[in-house]
Amino acid sequence: MDSNKYLSSLEYFLNKMQSSDDTFTNEVQDAIKDLCEILRIGAVKTMFQSNSIEFRYATLTDNTAVYIIFPLKGQPEWSVEEKNRIKSICDMLFIFNGRTRMIELSKKLAFYDPEFKVYNLKYFHRFLASLIREDKIFGYYAVNFNLKQLNMINNRIGRNNCTKIMQRYIDLINSKLSEEEALCRLGGDNFAAIIKTENFPVVSKIFLGVNIDAPDICGESVRMSSSVGLYKISEQPKYAITSSEIMDRIHIAMQKAKRSAKAQIIEFDQELFEMQKRASAINAAFDDAIANEEFIVNYQPKVSLKGYTISGAEALCRWIHNEKVVPPGLFIPILEQSNDICKLDFYMLRKVCSDLRRWIDAGIKPVRISVNLSRMHLKNPLLVTQVCSIVDKYELPHDLIELELTETINPVEFKELQKAINGLRQNGFATSVDDFGTGYSSLNLIKEIPWNVLKLDKSLLPACGSENVWQDRILFKYIVAMAKEMGLECVAEGVETMEQLQLLSENNCEMAQGFFFDKPMNVKDFEDKLRDRVYTI
Repeated sequence: MDSNKYLSSLEYFLNKMQSSDDTFTNEVQDAIKDLCEILRIGAVKTMFQSNSIEFRYATLTDNTAVYIIFPLKGQPEWSVEEKNRIKSICDMLFIFNGRTRMIELSKKLAFYDPEFKVYNLKYFHRFLASLIREDKIFGYYAVNFNLKQLNMINNRIGRNNCTKIMQRYIDLINSKLSEEEALCRLGGDNFAAIIKTENFPVVSKIFLGVNIDAPDICGESVRMSSSVGLYKISEQPKYAITSSEIMDRIHIAMQKAKRSAKAQIIEFDQELFEMQKRASAINAAFDDAIANEEFIVNYQPKVSLKGYTISGAEALCRWIHNEKVVPPGLFIPILEQSNDICKLDFYMLRKVCSDLRRWIDAGIKPVRISVNLSRMHLKNPLLVTQVCSIVDKYELPHDLIELELTETINPVEFKELQKAINGLRQNGFATSVDDFGTGYSSLNLIKEIPWNVLKLDKSLLPACGSENVWQDRILFKYIVAMAKEMGLECVAEGVETMEQLQLLSENNCEMAQGFFFDKPMNVKDFEDKLRDRVYTI
């Protein structure tokens, strides 16, 4: 045997195998051809032993290769040296085969969600990109859906059982999809799918609500449904097609569906497209707006009904951008979708502290100023420390600052809210629950959390001429009485008429805020009010 020729052929074989993604291709047969000739091999037969490897979320069928080597007919028997070399080649083939299977397994693991046995976001972007690249994306619906009422289900049957119900619900949706469609988990109870338009009506029925039979899990049937954002991928030029744009659009539509009291499924349209553009513009301008101090503070007085004197004020944010006022209703909801709202809240707190410090130094007697905090702050374990740090920088008494937060019905947020309010109170800050009476106000909100102030939303004020005016009056009377019995200050928001003012006095509600006294005003005008303080009624 020519050793040099053998070594050269072996090197060629190894180089070819290193660059090959599969050990069973014509390319590999070419790589081993010279070695077969030198070692007088007539044929290499490959047999497979199928093994199913069970993972927590997937089953991988792995075909292990067994190599059988046949000698070339009419040739002498192999020598010991040749047999050893043939065995070494088989070992190398086995190693390369194992490497190929491990690569396949790694790819599989990289693209699957471990809990719900569906694809993950990485695969979903890859799948979308593939459809776009191959010009097959048209004729699909892209979907972002969020499972509804999970907190209620968690409370009723327990978190682990709820997860199992969710898995069955997702399995049901996945069972309706073909290989040309895909379902992925974005995280938590948030999912996305790419579904053919003709198949969507079938899947939409599941989105709208189905009963998941689970006698083995919790002994009952559980109703599951979703809030769905939908985007029909058409060939219209105004809809640019990239995977990121598709994801943005279905997310915006889903968020609107979550907020909707009527529609579970909302399709991305031109109105949402314009909203997306506005959101992008606001997000892009925000950091520069903070740096350039485009956000200013307006103050709306809170008036004590004993003597009609200013006893406090609420700090309200106004944005002056390119010499125009950007309405709070436009930018606040957008900033609340990210941590930017927290940056703005702390910015406002610093501005208020600066004003208070200036008033004190100028000999103007200050009043307590309330500053709004978004519920996004509840995720911040350092909230109380950071608030203290800002206020202490200006050497202000903590009782000059009141922090306003809105109510919540989320059990997790409720506990975080309770912890935050306790921390703020322990450090001498006043706290108030804002807009009480909107949404689904719970008595636990004022029973379990140590607020100082209850701000009554204007919707609680009885409307003149309303069919239910007497019921509204009774409700208002007892909410105020209950709050006062619990030691809470009551501030009525949105007071606009003398009749409303008289109602507050009759029910011992001590403070009012609204246009009847003043609209929100700039710092200079509010300073003038502080010097006078008294309203003439």
